[in-house]
Amino acid sequence: MNGYYGVAAYILANFLSSFPFLVAIALTSCTITYNMVKFRPGFIHFVFFTLNIYGCISVIESLMMVVASLVPNFLMGIITGAGIIGIMMMTSGFF
Repeated sequence: MNGYYGVAAYILANFLSSFPFLVAIALTSCTITYNMVKFRPGFIHFVFFTLNIYGCISVIESLMMVVASLVPNFLMGIITGAGIIGIMMMTSGFF
């Protein structure tokens, strides 16, 4: 960091700038998937599904931002992030 702004300002700016795109990704993919798979009818079920997918996408993006700040090499960052995501998927029912 160059010292012109703090960590909190960077995190807030990053969240606000990526929020519309993450919502668009969650809405489009959930609309297509929800109607193709014929999940339970009802708007509240669709909203819950969409918020769940949005939360998952946000967690993964935040994790990759942390990995990107810690690992200097691009390829090593992708490998590290995929490994952490794999560990999170393997232990998802245990914590």
